[in-house]
Order: sequence, then C-alpha cells, then structure tokens
Amino acid sequence: MMLLNYLASSGPRSQLCAALVYSTPWDVFVSTASLEQPLNYRLFNRALVTTLRNTVHKFREVIGKVFDVEHILESRSIREFDERYTSIVFGYDSCDDYYRDASPHHKLHKIKTPVLCLNAADDPFSPSEGKSSGGLPGRFHV
Repeated sequence: MMLLNYLASSGPRSQLCAALVYSTPWDVFVSTASLEQPLNYRLFNRALVTTLRNTVHKFREVIGKVFDVEHILESRSIREFDERYTSIVFGYDSCDDYYRDASPHHKLHKIKTPVLCLNAADDPFSPSEGKSSGGLPGRFHV
C-alpha cells in the first residue's frame, strides 16, 4: 500500500525501474471490514493490534507527552487503533479521511512504474470486493 501510494505520488520520478507488491489493501475501508469479520479478527486483527499496542507501550513515555496512551492501549482492532492514534499522528481530521487517502485503488492511473501486484483470491487484507472497480486492464503499468 505504501509503495503504491509512493509510486502514484512520484509518477515518472520514482527512481524505481519496477516494483512488486503483494497482499495489497486496495481499499482500506473494505480491508478493515474484512479484518473485522470473526475469523479474520481472531486470526489476524487481534494479533496485529496487539503488536501495535506493544509498540506504543514500549514508547509510552514519549507518546504520552502528546497522546492518552491508556486510550490507545485499549484499542481492540486495527480500526480503533487507527482512530485513536494513526490518523491523528499523521494529521488527519478523521480515520475515514486517513483511510480514503491511504487507499491506492483510486490512484493507479498515476503510477508510471511497472508494478506486479500479487493477491490471493481469499486474501483477508485484500478481499475481492475491494479491488479497483473495472479491474486493472487498461492500467499499462499496474
């Protein structure tokens, strides 16, 4: 996701001759909803948010100068963590604004570097309903 956003923002100036991305969350809203499904929550979401909470806990002295660390540590999902920390630390007015800006599916036309995108048919981070509408045909570089 970060690489696709970089390639879209840099256009022909990316300094990369090609790129490979896998398990890309094309639409972060759809990806987050998928990760909140019961099985995906148990298998992925809970573990990911635990890792994020542990990182905040590790740096709580610094983060606590600006944020309510206890509120962040109460996050039980990626979306809650993003609402309480990620979207705020990056200056977004809301988590929805952050997700809209982070989703690469509407920026593919700006990518000028050849990119190979690999996604499994049952990828919980990139469910089929989150893939770019109209598919990727016509996107010469993606």
